[in-house]
Amino acid sequence: MRSLLSLLAVLLVAGCASSSRAPDAPRASWLLVGVDGQRTTPSLTTYLDRVGQQYTQRNAERFAFARGNQVEPLIGAAPAETIVLVRFPGARGVRDWYKSDAYQQLIPLRVNTGTYWLVSFEGSAAKLPGTTPAFLLLRGELPAQDAAETDAIKHYGGVTVAQLGDGDIDVLEGTVPKGAMRVIAFPSRASLAALWLDPEFRAVRERWNVAGKTSATLVGGGKN
Repeated sequence: MRSLLSLLAVLLVAGCASSSRAPDAPRASWLLVGVDGQRTTPSLTTYLDRVGQQYTQRNAERFAFARGNQVEPLIGAAPAETIVLVRFPGARGVRDWYKSDAYQQLIPLRVNTGTYWLVSFEGSAAKLPGTTPAFLLLRGELPAQDAAETDAIKHYGGVTVAQLGDGDIDVLEGTVPKGAMRVIAFPSRASLAALWLDPEFRAVRERWNVAGKTSATLVGGGKN
């Protein structure tokens, strides 16, 4: 009888401990699109309208449709002339949408309107700062995020959306350079620019640019 009571006590303590643990932070899947040489045609306009409708149907949020001065290289070259960032609910949200018959039927509408690549990755589902956030997109041979980088990002209101190794990036279409990737959201272009120009952030920038094998691009932060 005593051994049975002891077992019940152990199970009760274990149950209390597990229930007190903080749940894992919710995750989402993100779509990152790059386009070079995009040409506006009637078919592309139809494609964009219908894709936007599909985003809405799947509760996806488009945070950036950036081109022109909304894509600003800070280190190296920008990965594309036009960059799109969309967040889908759930870890498989992007892949399920991309593989759906509804989306596959739209792809011919953008043929010959530019050179496209599409990737997906798992990232934060938390609320992002600001109403029109700006993103710092890092790609290449990135060092691990250290305390100085984390503190500086936080000081300027930034949130790390994803830190990815090359194997964490799911290439859906096109050719994408190999390398790690980091995506950081800021409340605005001004807050990201203030971080970038902060003299105390210089050491972090220099770590990123080791041997010139990293690119850093400011994306969005304005009207999509």
